[in-house]
Amino acid sequence: MTFRERLRRLLPGRTKRIAVDLSPAQQIMLLALRRGGPQPYATLAGQVEVRRFYAPPADMVNGILTLESAGLIERLAAPGVQQAERRYRLTSRGRKALRGVQGEPRSVIQVWL
Repeated sequence: MTFRERLRRLLPGRTKRIAVDLSPAQQIMLLALRRGGPQPYATLAGQVEVRRFYAPPADMVNGILTLESAGLIERLAAPGVQQAERRYRLTSRGRKALRGVQGEPRSVIQVWL
């Protein structure tokens, strides 16, 4: 066994990179979280509407769940809170994803994390 093979066994491997597709509504939500810190769902949905981007409520909820499952945002623990009042905050992985997001999103982008 060579030195390199022994070294690879001892050092932890690099985590696999994943690709995340971000819709314009999701990009606006990430930008709002970067600007304002932790915010409730209702505020994030309002930010998307203010930018004149139409997204049905089901797509908004799906977008939040996608961002949460990808690890870009996290829900702040508060038991017994309704959907509109749940607060979310940006994670370090979300800040990395924001490097590829423009200030005024127009189309779907793919981000590798």
